[in-house]
Amino acid sequence: MIWDLEEFEIRESFYALYFNTKLDVIGYRKIADGGLDAVMVDMRLIMSSALLCNATRIAVAHNHPSGTMRPSSADRSLTNKIIEAGKVLDIQLLDHIILTTNMYYSFSGYFGGIVPSIWVKPCHF
Repeated sequence: MIWDLEEFEIRESFYALYFNTKLDVIGYRKIADGGLDAVMVDMRLIMSSALLCNATRIAVAHNHPSGTMRPSSADRSLTNKIIEAGKVLDIQLLDHIILTTNMYYSFSGYFGGIVPSIWVKPCHF
C-alpha cells in the first residue's frame, strides 16, 4: 500500500501516480509530507518524476486528516498549476483526489465513494 496508515490521520501527505499512454500505472512518488492541515508541494518534483518515468498522464492525491473532503482554495490553485505545467510538457492531469479515512473527493468527478486500495510499484530513479 502506498500510504503510511499510521500517519494518515495525523499529517497531510501528497503523492503522484504516473501513467503511460495505455493508462498503465508505471510508478508513483511521495512528493511531500506536511502538517495537520497543509502540505507544501514542489511542482518540479511532480513534473521531473513524470519525465523520468516517461509518463504521459498523472494523477495526484493527498489526504485531509481533518476528515473534510471539501477542497481548499490552495487545493484548487495547486490543481490548476499542475494542469498548466502539464500543458507545457504535454502531460495530462487525470485527477486530483482528496482522501479521508472513509471517503474521497475527485476533482475530475470520475471517481467517488469508498476509498479503494491502491497497489502499485515505485518508480526507480
